[in-house]
Amino acid sequence: MNRQPYLRMAVLAASLFLSLEVTTSVTASPKTNYATVEKTTVTEPYAYYVPKGKVLYTNSSLSKAKVTTSKYPKTTWYSKKTAIIIKTSGNTQKKAHYAQITSANGKHSYWTWNGNLKPITSAGFKIADKAAGSRFKKIKLAYMGDSIPHGWSGAVNYINSNYPTWMAKYLGISMTASQVPTNMAISSGKILGSQNRDMPQIMHRQDFKKYNMMTIQYGTNDYAHSEYSLKEVMTELQKNITTIKSSNPKLKIYGILPLSRFQKGSGEPADHIKMSGGYTFNQLKAAERKLYKKNHIAVIDFQKLDPNLITAANRKTTLRDHVLHPAAKTDQYLGHDAARFIEKNYK
Repeated sequence: MNRQPYLRMAVLAASLFLSLEVTTSVTASPKTNYATVEKTTVTEPYAYYVPKGKVLYTNSSLSKAKVTTSKYPKTTWYSKKTAIIIKTSGNTQKKAHYAQITSANGKHSYWTWNGNLKPITSAGFKIADKAAGSRFKKIKLAYMGDSIPHGWSGAVNYINSNYPTWMAKYLGISMTASQVPTNMAISSGKILGSQNRDMPQIMHRQDFKKYNMMTIQYGTNDYAHSEYSLKEVMTELQKNITTIKSSNPKLKIYGILPLSRFQKGSGEPADHIKMSGGYTFNQLKAAERKLYKKNHIAVIDFQKLDPNLITAANRKTTLRDHVLHPAAKTDQYLGHDAARFIEKNYK
């Protein structure tokens, strides 16, 4: 099931509601200007950008020293809590939703009005690496694969902040309507399968001539949820790559190896465990690496690029479901790792 349209509508509706301020009249109070918290709610920690000049408060009662976001132009904020705050001024009350936001590095925490929270795709959020320069500004990017690049966390979709979107932001790819990266990835997608979410069916629906750059990340579902042999899976991957390259010989392709995964419950790494296809997770990654290199496709291996990012010891923090799917902040780190690799290897 493609959750994306429904989730986008839900997020839009929630954003519109949470940004409203409701004004009512009350009996005058001796304390003429103050704020009280009516209710707090723990929320999913989505990533946000807050434009310059917006007010940040150091507590939820909005009574302590405040600053503006002008001193944090490139800061990513994560919100884990919202509150309904009633602001009283004389005989007037305003009820609004505020969010508690924490900087990605964990050093700063504030409260701000929900209406100040903007998606990281905002044009004003300029975080491109210096190493990227202007080389990628007009790149038309597409990415295909399973739930990891799609943005599924195991609980919610991070559609506007999945790791390919972060990668595009760090590369400085324009996020105008004509340049927004194309998300071809679908949750539960496989290299070899007969469902609409699987690579063979995606191939029939896309025009690869439209793109300058593409990333491919499949395999974890073939390993965990398929009985096809490794040879059969790699034969299909080769067939599809041949088709893509024939369609667009100039297309710059990056093959991304499956993300580290762990057994549910025990937390044991899947590396040496054989599933119904008869091969281990490590054998899958080795086969993909060999095939990509054979086709002169650069290989992105997060486990080698950033070996301490996702481990058995930290999986309950870095993986939203503790098994496979990245938490919101992990997507940001993955996107930056991928961008830095591309910056160094782009020719």
